[in-house]
Amino acid sequence: MKPSRRETKKRKSIGDKYISGRGFEIGAGEAPAEYDGIEHVTYIDKRSQLWLEEKMGKLPYQVTPWGTALQMDRGDFFIAHHVIEHQPDPVGEFGKWLGLLRDGGRFFISLPSPNNVCEKDRLPTPIEHILDDYVFNQEYESRQHAASSSSQRFVSDGDRSRYAQYSGREFAAKLLEEMKQEDLDCHFHTFSLEVIMQTIEVACYFLDLGITWLYTEESETALYLVGEVNSSGCKPDFLWDYEQRLEVGMLVIRGGK
Repeated sequence: MKPSRRETKKRKSIGDKYISGRGFEIGAGEAPAEYDGIEHVTYIDKRSQLWLEEKMGKLPYQVTPWGTALQMDRGDFFIAHHVIEHQPDPVGEFGKWLGLLRDGGRFFISLPSPNNVCEKDRLPTPIEHILDDYVFNQEYESRQHAASSSSQRFVSDGDRSRYAQYSGREFAAKLLEEMKQEDLDCHFHTFSLEVIMQTIEVACYFLDLGITWLYTEESETALYLVGEVNSSGCKPDFLWDYEQRLEVGMLVIRGGK
């Protein structure tokens, strides 16, 4: 889906200020970024050129597979607009994205805010759940989010929704069937600004990287984040609390011993 003119203008105002040089864009879709300081962009997508162009028409760029991109020289930046919410393991996925950056490289991402019509009635995801998805590889639990994502889409789109043709029972059956798909595409998590920042901070920490936040904003419809990575990372405070939670859980399992 193409972003609105207002959204495109907002992204450009941020990108023009913070993004420059040679880098990567992940999941550009129909709207590749065009910022004043960009010299060259390599476009990455898990979907093929053929698949994208069958859905969107002729694209103004060539898609580079992930395996190829990760073998290329590291870039000055990566951009990913409305991509991270589609990942069942956002910590692990962001860690992969960090492999694209040189020391001192920057990223610019955006994603729906909790008040966006596609998210507003869903429960925001706590950082503990995001960490559990990473630590325990909770693919099963993540798949359960397909139901709330599709339900919210139905609520926000109403009669325009592809689900509008179904009765209540048929709608429920359709959701259950979709959750079994191999390549499930939904908004797995609804992020607050705090939790997406924590997600990125812990992804950096697990790779022995630090981060300096250059810009963060929560608007009515979207979250915007620009960060710069470096090699002087430290353990985030919230991770100490998470580890303590795991230790308490182990004590319970062992009967307090």
